[in-house]
Amino acid sequence: MTMLKNVYRSEFNRTKIVATIGPATSSKEMLRKIILAGVDVCRVNMSHGTHEQHKQVIEDIRSINKEFNSNICILLDLQGPKLRVGDMGEDGCMLLKDAKLVLTSKNVRGSASLVPIKYDSLSKD
Repeated sequence: MTMLKNVYRSEFNRTKIVATIGPATSSKEMLRKIILAGVDVCRVNMSHGTHEQHKQVIEDIRSINKEFNSNICILLDLQGPKLRVGDMGEDGCMLLKDAKLVLTSKNVRGSASLVPIKYDSLSKD
């Protein structure tokens, strides 16, 4: 707690400093440093890293909160659906400027005019 007294924190301060946690900031030591520097919210991007890595970061933030008697928030940025191109052949294809291009959720081999997308609800969404 005494360490955080040096950092200006107010329950009435509506401006928050949000830090995205990545490889350079995910160790407990670095989390402690950025929190001491004024971070209010730790953003965890679930699109990168493993669930086990994210779990460790969350546990470390909670541990630091207990250590400093603080309330650093955890923001999980959830991964949305990944849209992937289907089979485009070994060499792929060259898309042409101003040419008509059809996206389909059908399981077909793609071409310069037809690109399969691995997302069954594409036409519905």
